[in-house]
Amino acid sequence: MPRIIAGKFKGRVLQTPKGDATRPTQDRTKEALFSILGGDFTGLSAIDLYAGTGSLGLEALSRGAEPVTLVESFAIAIKTIEANVALLGASEDVIIFPYPVEMALNRLRPADVIFMDPPYNLKEIDEVIDMIFELKVLKPGGVLAVETSAKRELLLRPDVRIKDERKYSDTKLTFLEWAPLTNDSE
Repeated sequence: MPRIIAGKFKGRVLQTPKGDATRPTQDRTKEALFSILGGDFTGLSAIDLYAGTGSLGLEALSRGAEPVTLVESFAIAIKTIEANVALLGASEDVIIFPYPVEMALNRLRPADVIFMDPPYNLKEIDEVIDMIFELKVLKPGGVLAVETSAKRELLLRPDVRIKDERKYSDTKLTFLEWAPLTNDSE
């Protein structure tokens, strides 16, 4: 069972859907992720793509982020997210987008931090990352944190760079940022 590990909701256990329809981020990986990003999210906005239980976005909320947008299209996961938001009494600080990520990206306001924890077998990871940067869903200076299988290599646009990358067992965390191309002739 995923839990909130820090902030105002520390220790709260979140619900998960029955079965293996979602794969919540392991607590150890989540601790590493938030340690790398920094513990205080006050004044930052966050988006959790492929939100599943909402664990990553709700962790950011617990640490001060607002607003937090959770994007999920799977009906059982949406019900779980709604239950977790209600459990925390956070409905005023959370926006739930019940759409496929590719459809939601056109409707999202830019955020300081974006979490992307798609199904490990999703073939379109690189295309979704491209869309995030093309549509400017990530604010300048922001970070896109992508969780993938440790075996997965991302194919990135030339104007996107890896800020950091860490492996934890069979999971890889990749932190991406926009790196505008410069014109050497100027």
